[in-house]
Formats: sequence, structure tokens, C-alpha cells
Amino acid sequence: MRSRRKQAFTLVELLVVIGIIALLISILLPALQRARDSANAVKCGSNLRSVGQAIAIYATNNKQRVPACYENQGFIISPGLQQPTNGVHGYVHWTAIIFGTKAIAADAFTCPTMNNGGLPPTSPRPGGWDPSQLKEGINVGGVAPDGNNYPTVTATDGTGASVTYVPDEQVPRLAYAVNEAIMGRNKHEPPLSVTRRYATSIPLGKVKQSAETILAAEFIDRSDLVSGSTGGAGANHVVKSHRPVGGWRSAAFGNVSTTLDMQKVPLTTNVRKTNLTDLEPDPLRQGFTCSDAASDSGPNDGVTGTRLDWVGSNHGKGKTYRDRKTNFLYVDGHVELKSIKDTIPADPTVGTPWEWGKEHYTIEGFNPQ
Repeated sequence: MRSRRKQAFTLVELLVVIGIIALLISILLPALQRARDSANAVKCGSNLRSVGQAIAIYATNNKQRVPACYENQGFIISPGLQQPTNGVHGYVHWTAIIFGTKAIAADAFTCPTMNNGGLPPTSPRPGGWDPSQLKEGINVGGVAPDGNNYPTVTATDGTGASVTYVPDEQVPRLAYAVNEAIMGRNKHEPPLSVTRRYATSIPLGKVKQSAETILAAEFIDRSDLVSGSTGGAGANHVVKSHRPVGGWRSAAFGNVSTTLDMQKVPLTTNVRKTNLTDLEPDPLRQGFTCSDAASDSGPNDGVTGTRLDWVGSNHGKGKTYRDRKTNFLYVDGHVELKSIKDTIPADPTVGTPWEWGKEHYTIEGFNPQ
């Protein structure tokens, strides 16, 4: 009896099957990537909504007032004199203030779209440094008001150097920046405010149109851009993740916390709203820097940007940078996923939309134009 030979695939048939599989993969992979990106954006927005709830709970327990974005560690006012005058002992960040420095829910402040979940503190704990991240030079520790020394650590920074400093009280990774008009910087009393208007803690009820006013947004996913350095992308840098973002600016500087903006004269024509033409079209481009203190004339100067360039456009890869989206938390607690272009005027002659505060509420005597 003759045995029957098994029928095998021919080479042509095998190639057809492989081609069909490759075609299906090419169709499915972009869809899977979009689904993954969408899920990350939802998770990021959910975390940001939880952050808003935590800020609201803090306000409820503190006469409806929100905290400053940060304070200098060892902060005291006695009497009418604020000390220390800088971050010599590191910073106590709002993420630590609202939860207490011993109970920080770290994962709640991260976004899965960002590298490592977010940016490191200005003075991270050992092992938390980003590549090329430098220690802030003013952070050297010293004697606390109780007479004891602040506990310093010695670690290797992002450049490989051994540094000694006081770690910030801040979550290890931070994806979100608060709006300076609502949660201002730590400039409350002299000598920090000798040439500046005082920054105050405000009750949330003071904010007009709370459903249309941004409380927080995602940071850009680049710690070398959220920096006090003008060295450019990839250069050694000090991370300024403890600072807020904001939309009010002057003609010469990116935010209204700089000394020249804050001199004790009426804040009138020298302060205005950031508009779309002020923004850098692509902050990720080579050579762009966004120094907090650098003189700025917008994207046409080729170098520096505005404080709103610290706001990320982290969702919608494949689109141009300004067409991507970010999660925005509003004062009333809801979160929206949209482009930053939907929050500011398109040009200086257009007044709407404007979602960064009808006033710069944290600055005493502010007179918006």
C-alpha cells in the first residue's frame, strides 16, 4: 500500500501568509499606539483631577486658602521679615504642603506619558537626579531656627559630581505645575519683596469664573527646559520644577515675578496677557532654552521663551508640537484635555480665550489691562 505524502506549504504560500500578517500588524500597531496614548492621557488627567481634590481639601481645612507654590525650608516671618531669603536649605513644595512632608502620595503626581513619570525636584534625594542635572548653588544647608543643623545628604548629581545639600520636600517625580496667579511664589515679606509686590495666599472663592480658570497643567517633558539655565537642550542645568507657570507677562520678561516687573509702581501697561505669538512653536527644537530669568521677546529672538513654554504638549505624538494636547485642571475641579492654544489669545489684538486668571490674584495691588 502506497503511503500518502503530507501536503506542505509552498514558498509562495508562505510568503503570502507572511505578507498578510505584516499588513495586519501595520494596520493594528498605529491603532494600538493611539489606544495606549489615549489611555495614558486619561490616566494623566485622572491623577491631575485627584491633585485638584487634594488642593480643595487643603483649602477647606485652611479657611479656603490655597498654599503658595513653594516656601523656603525654614520659612519664618518675624516680625514682618521673611527668612531665609533663598533656598539655602532647599524648598518645601506644594506637593508636600498639602499632604504633609511625612505623607506624600508620590504616584498621584506622575503622568505615564512623561519620562520617569515627571520631573525631579530641584534638589532630589540621592538617586533621583536627571542626566546633566546640577545642584542649585545656593543649597548648602545650615542652622535651623531650633538651633540644629538641617540634615544634609551627599550624593552624585546628574553630571557625576559629588554634592552635599538639603533635599527638597517634594515628590520624587512631578508631572504638574500650578498657575502662579492662583498659587504664587514665596515672596511674602521683605527682604524678598523689597523691590517686589507681596505675593499672598488667596481663598479659592476670590477667583472669578472658576470653571474657566486654570489651576494646574502638565509640565513639558524636559527637565533641561524647566531650568534657570540658558545653556540649551542637553546642557548641564538646574531644574526649577518647584516653580509655577503663568500667563501674565511684561513686554520684556516671561513672567511677572521678575524684579523689573514687580517694582513698586502701578502694574499697568507693563503687564499683559501672553498670546500665541509669544510662544515658541517647538520648544523641543535644538538650541531652544526657556530660562526663567532671561530677557525675552518671544520666539523671534531665537533663544528664550515664556513661562507658558514650560507647559507640556505631551499627548498626540505625530502632530506638530502646538497641535498636541495637555491636561488642564480648573479651579472648580474639572479637567480638560486640549491644546494650550485653546487657553490663550491667538494674537495681541484678540482678547479671548483667556484661562490663566482674570487677575494675577496672588500679587497685591495687581491692575490687569
